[in-house]
Amino acid sequence: QGETLVVGAETARDASRPGYSFGFPSGPATGVTTNAGYAELDSDLGNGLHDDAAIRYDDNSRYGNKVTYHIAPAWMIDATGTRLKASFGTGFKAPALQELFGGFGANPNLKPETSTGYDAGFEQSLLGTVSGGATWFHNDIKNLIVNGPAPDFLYGNIGRARTQGAETFLAWKPLETLSLQANYTYTDA
Repeated sequence: QGETLVVGAETARDASRPGYSFGFPSGPATGVTTNAGYAELDSDLGNGLHDDAAIRYDDNSRYGNKVTYHIAPAWMIDATGTRLKASFGTGFKAPALQELFGGFGANPNLKPETSTGYDAGFEQSLLGTVSGGATWFHNDIKNLIVNGPAPDFLYGNIGRARTQGAETFLAWKPLETLSLQANYTYTDA
């Protein structure tokens, strides 16, 4: 009771035919296979405390294996209509086959992206029909994949990148069938 567990597995194969790839002439057939498994535990800890924890294992035929995770606790204070929340997690993104071998701009020497990110914020309910909130976030990314400058537009990795900022929202539900919401995000990259 109060616990929900989700588990799963997936496999993906991305491949190109020899001689023609993504609209450009290419060499021999290429392909990347990724097998993954994941688990997520959603917990109601009582007294308004809630937690979500997830773990994922990716086995990529080109880049090996990587474990990533995410944890997101929250506390709902019913007396004031306030929700405090935070999260911390890691990420992994292998280059797409098009970025590696897709002809114009492709770069077979790309490295996968990895990241670490965290955030903290709140949401507040007012008068039952109005709510708002703000979240501060920070992400550190290694080997960010970007499309390079002209004339060749060659994909490349940026060794380290950082994004941080704040997200805010204000919502109003004047009628049961009508909801209005305004959002604003400030990002410093």
